[in-house]
Amino acid sequence: MKIIALTSLLLLVSAGTATAQDTSAEAAGKAVKQHVAFVEASGGYGFQFGEQDYMPTTDGTYKNPLTNGYAFGLTAGWEFIPGVSLIGNWEYAKSQSLNGEVTNVLDKVDGIIDYHTISIGVRWTREIGPGRLFGELAAGVVLPFETEVVFEYNAAMSAVDISGSGRMIDGYNLGFGAYGQAGYQWNLTPDLYVSAGLRVKSYQSDNDGKERRYQNFLDMENLQAPQTVTTTIKYNSDGSAGTQPPRTYSAQDLRALLSVGFRL
Repeated sequence: MKIIALTSLLLLVSAGTATAQDTSAEAAGKAVKQHVAFVEASGGYGFQFGEQDYMPTTDGTYKNPLTNGYAFGLTAGWEFIPGVSLIGNWEYAKSQSLNGEVTNVLDKVDGIIDYHTISIGVRWTREIGPGRLFGELAAGVVLPFETEVVFEYNAAMSAVDISGSGRMIDGYNLGFGAYGQAGYQWNLTPDLYVSAGLRVKSYQSDNDGKERRYQNFLDMENLQAPQTVTTTIKYNSDGSAGTQPPRTYSAQDLRALLSVGFRL
């Protein structure tokens, strides 16, 4: 009897130990599976609200039309405390104005801007429903970029020896700014998710030390005696001879983004 009792006791202890080990292994597995980092690829479309006056009018002035376009980028993050992550983001954006025209002068007018931004910030997440609600704020730089206005001349302009196309290209420096985004992530698997969000960006630069290049570009202020110009205007804050005071440019946009992410 003593042997049976002892054997039973040993079996009970062994079962308890095994259960404890299984529980510990399961907990360890969960600990190992705890996600602390993620990577995302995103693409989106929206509106650009920059300050470039793209569209000419017959009185020689310009107006800023609705400008829209796409963006794509990459985001990486590290969740340093539950629900709060440090993030880094790179994004390329390109926008183009709605086509314009001036009767018997210009068949087509396009305003174009494209630029890269690199930002660092913080993302907050909260488990709600089948996924996570998130918001993020980040600050960073816009890399040097250009804006471009393209004229396509009407056939009637050949009477004054103007044909083909003309361009006005403005260069801008490295600038600074920030963005904010809010959205929702849907979990496809514990590791994989998709998200949708709305992002607002504003990055400001200037053209100090840069140039404006005219290439066969029509002088819209003198349509009574139309002529094109091919020249360069330099901008400099030191007031040196032959230069003009610099101007600022704020690259602002509002875009809807779709992303695919993977938790590590």
